Amino acid sequence: MKVYYIDAENVNNIDVINSKLKLQILDKIFIFSRLKNKILDESCSYITEYPKGKNQADFCIIAHLSKVLAELSQSERHVFEFILFSKDIELWVAFEFQCKKSNVKVRNPFIEDEEKTLNKLIIQPSIMVKQDSFKTPYDIKKEVLKLITQEPVSAKQIADKLKINPQDISACLTRLKQEKIIERLDNMSTKWTVSKIADEKIKIN
Repeated sequence: MKVYYIDAENVNNIDVINSKLKLQILDKIFIFSRLKNKILDESCSYITEYPKGKNQADFCIIAHLSKVLAELSQSERHVFEFILFSKDIELWVAFEFQCKKSNVKVRNPFIEDEEKTLNKLIIQPSIMVKQDSFKTPYDIKKEVLKLITQEPVSAKQIADKLKINPQDISACLTRLKQEKIIERLDNMSTKWTVSKIADEKIKIN
């Protein structure tokens, strides 16, 4: 059984959402948005009662997820899969952490798409060099690591300092986290730091 969490403040293209939904009869969909317009049919559960402001939808999603996970029995955890629809890397990290802590399957098709694109660029570097100012994934990774080894920084701070597209930064941070090179400063922090495992291995020229 799949449980979908749609961050409609971050992704609200109906066609894209529908293309990624693989619904079965028992699946559940929770849509988080303060907007009144419905992006899917009435069978979905719309959650609109949360404060207005930055990251308020994110806090609501994690709080709702935590409550649902706490109500699952051990046997149910083996059959449930939680799927987040959002390109917000910081929300995804918190969402993934909660699910893995509860030993349930978790996915984010939007982050997976970014990873596939990044991997394709790494495998086929010849298609990347279109102009001298274009930065390859390797260039971005190197610059991001330089910043993170100097001091803990958030994704937004990295994008602002390097003047690189936030989506490229998100993809880079996702990859570095999966490679266990970086980690959160602490569970509640938005800042990234070098992981304990990689601390002695990372060498920046």
